[in-house]
Amino acid sequence: MKHILLVISLLILVTESFSQNIFGTCKFKDGDSVYLASISRGGLVPIDSCLVKNGKFSLKDQVEATVIRAVLIIENKMPVAGTEVVVEKGVDLTINFKDNTIEIPNSKSNAVWRELTNFEENQTKKIESYWTVMGDSTKTIEEKLKAKFAIDSITNATYSKYAQVIYDNIPSNISGMLLGQYHSNLSESDLTKILEAMKKKSPKDPYYQALTKRMEIEAQTSVGQPFKEVAMVDINGNMTRLSTVVKANKLVLIDFWASWCAPCIAEMPNVRKIYAAYHAKGLEIYGISLDENQINWLSAIQRLGINWIHVSDLKGWQSKAAQDYSIQSIPSTLLIDSTGKIIAKNLRGADLEKKIAEILK
Repeated sequence: MKHILLVISLLILVTESFSQNIFGTCKFKDGDSVYLASISRGGLVPIDSCLVKNGKFSLKDQVEATVIRAVLIIENKMPVAGTEVVVEKGVDLTINFKDNTIEIPNSKSNAVWRELTNFEENQTKKIESYWTVMGDSTKTIEEKLKAKFAIDSITNATYSKYAQVIYDNIPSNISGMLLGQYHSNLSESDLTKILEAMKKKSPKDPYYQALTKRMEIEAQTSVGQPFKEVAMVDINGNMTRLSTVVKANKLVLIDFWASWCAPCIAEMPNVRKIYAAYHAKGLEIYGISLDENQINWLSAIQRLGINWIHVSDLKGWQSKAAQDYSIQSIPSTLLIDSTGKIIAKNLRGADLEKKIAEILK
C-alpha cells in the first residue's frame, strides 16, 4: 500500500534548498560505513556516507521539501541495520540505533510516519490470508466474494486512516509529504476536505502547490477539452507538430511510452494491430517517448516494428509533453478527433480498439 514514488512525481522545483545534519549513535564497531540515500524509481541513490567512530556518525543532506530517506549501516560490505526517516528542510535529525530498536527522538514527523507505516504493515498482514483465498482454485465463488469484500473493507479503512492522519497534522511538513504520497488513494470528499484545510493553513506547502497545479493541468486535458500543442523532434530529426498531424487525420492516438517500460512493450502488439486495421481509415499515432537514451528509443522502434510517428525530447519524466498532459504513469493514451477535441483517455487493449472502431467504422 506504500507509494513513496508518488511523492517524487509531485515535487516541484523551488528556488531555495535547505541543509541539515543527521546525527546518530549505534553499537556497531568503528570503521563500519553509514549511508544516507534517496529513494528513487531505480532504487536507492547514495547522498552521503561516513564511518562509525566511537559509536557515533554524522551525515549531511540538502532537500527542497520534506522527503523520505534511507539510512543504512554497512559491515563487511553487507547491510546490518537500516531505517526510513523523514528529513525536513532545515531541521537537524538524531537517529539512535539500539539493540533491536531505532529511536528518533524529538521528531513529531518521524513519529507520525512510523505510526502510519506500522498501521500499514498490520493492514497488509490482515489482507494476505484473503488474497490466498482469492487465488485458491478450490474455493467457491461465495468464499471468494467474501474474501474480496474483506479486502475492500480493509483497504478502505487504510485509505481513511491516511486521510485522517493528513488532516489531523495540518499544518505541518509531514501533512504535505503524506498528501503527496497518498493523494491518489483518498476519496474525493476526503481530498477536498484536506485541500481546503491546506489552502487556509499551509498554502505554501510545496506538495499542496504541486498537487493543485497538477489538478489544474488534468482539468485542462480532460475529455472534452482541446488538445495541447506538442512540438518535438521525430526519429528523422524533423520538428513534428501535433497540430499538423491532427489536421491531416480523422483520429489521432497520442501514445506516451518508453523503451524501458515493460507494460508499454507488452501493449505494442495490440497498438500495432490497431494501426494496421485503421490507419487507412484515418487513424494516425503520435508516439511520445519518455526515453532519455536516443539509441534505446530508436532501437525499440525498429525492434517492435511500430512504424508510425515517433517524437521525443529525450528528457524522460521531465518531458514537456508529459508535464503539459500531467502524465504520471505509462503507457498513457489520448484520442483526439478531427476537431482537435480530446474524446478519450487511457484506453488500452480491447477498449482502445472498440473506441477507435466506433469512430472509424
